[in-house]
Amino acid sequence: MKIALLGDIGANLPALEAVLNHAKTHGVSQFLNVGNSLGFGIYPDETIQRLQMENVVSILGRFDARVLKSPKNLEQLKKTKAPDELIFLNRIYQSLSANSLNYLSALKRSAIVNIHGKTILLTNQPPRASKYPSPVTGEETIQLQLPNEADIIAFSRQQFPYLKRINNIRFLNTGAVGYAYDIDIWACYTVLQFSLGFMKVHQYHIKYDISGQHTKTRISEIPKTISQTTYPEIIAETIKQSYFVTKSAVVPSVPLSKKTAGQFKLGEIESVQQLLASCIDWKYANHHAQQVNRLALELFDQLQTLHHLTDEERNLLQYGSILHDVGWMNGRKGHHKVAFNIIVNTTALPFPKRERFIIALLALYHRKSAPTVNDLPYATLEPNDRQIVSYLTAILRIADALDNSHQNLIENLHCNIDDNNVSVIYSAKHPAEREFSAVSKKGRFFEEVFERKLVCQWKAI
Repeated sequence: MKIALLGDIGANLPALEAVLNHAKTHGVSQFLNVGNSLGFGIYPDETIQRLQMENVVSILGRFDARVLKSPKNLEQLKKTKAPDELIFLNRIYQSLSANSLNYLSALKRSAIVNIHGKTILLTNQPPRASKYPSPVTGEETIQLQLPNEADIIAFSRQQFPYLKRINNIRFLNTGAVGYAYDIDIWACYTVLQFSLGFMKVHQYHIKYDISGQHTKTRISEIPKTISQTTYPEIIAETIKQSYFVTKSAVVPSVPLSKKTAGQFKLGEIESVQQLLASCIDWKYANHHAQQVNRLALELFDQLQTLHHLTDEERNLLQYGSILHDVGWMNGRKGHHKVAFNIIVNTTALPFPKRERFIIALLALYHRKSAPTVNDLPYATLEPNDRQIVSYLTAILRIADALDNSHQNLIENLHCNIDDNNVSVIYSAKHPAEREFSAVSKKGRFFEEVFERKLVCQWKAI
């Protein structure tokens, strides 16, 4: 018996059709869907009808719930101008038939399915993690808040599927069916095969034709800010075109220090620069990326006696600092999350899985929340990799803060280290007040990681 697990369909009917056809040719007899059937594709009603036709067992995704709530949220605003995103969510709602609305309204946010002796939890929200003192050593350990009854926890958080095992529970990222946000367009899903008391996991990513998906989109009817953030298939085409243009054009490079220049594998830095150039305005990206990259590496080198990391980790910081703002292609809001998804899912970067994931986490944590064990991607890292991510994130957050104005005000910096403090003395023509304020806010994680108070001082030049 074979069961297909789907997720993040995103109203992308061509992708759903491709997955259904592919799964059936591989002997799949039943389909489970972990939510977000709706999205920014142009076939919301057709997608829901197709799921009903196939008797797909579904739950309600977070995006689906937002669509269902959009009329009520609009009503509450009354005469206040509604945000563009809410207006667009309501347009999706208005495009759904009464049958589709009834179907979605009846869905729950999670479900338990029992198949061949395995209990599968379908959910939008992977379990959170917490720190607990070990009763034996007294040291803090990480424990996930896991449901006792589940053998498999299925969810969709990234484009490509993955499987992790923690405490005899399998965490299964199904992959995204409708994700169309990259140079190469893939529909991803997972198949569970049950035979003779054993279970095998098959993960697929398949090509499909998205031409019908994006050519029918009426962009003129959608506010510009929304069309840029909510039509990933359009963005994918834009990236694809600009990527191949820049492949044949001369792209300005991010200067490398003498220490770093000889350490990169052939093609790695070029791939990083090409991705950056294809996603956001190069002049803006290069201007800020160079400064953050330079400051981050200076901090790394001067803090060597505290972190004891190697040149390998230095390279990861180099890539992370160059790509930390790659998510600006969708604007400032949430760009750290967009950057994480791009780095994890893009086929344009040649890094192994572990290194790619660490670089993506640096982009994710360079702003807003710092890494904690409440974040499943961070919590499931090996302890040594968690330490690496913590050190590099702490450094990158300070480097980014030191160019908060994006004006390259900091000429150079010097670190003085003692048992209680790390003093960062930066040289600039002006006090760089925005940078000083940003360091104060983003430096708390640095102080936690390095167990010293961070002191920032300006030296006039």
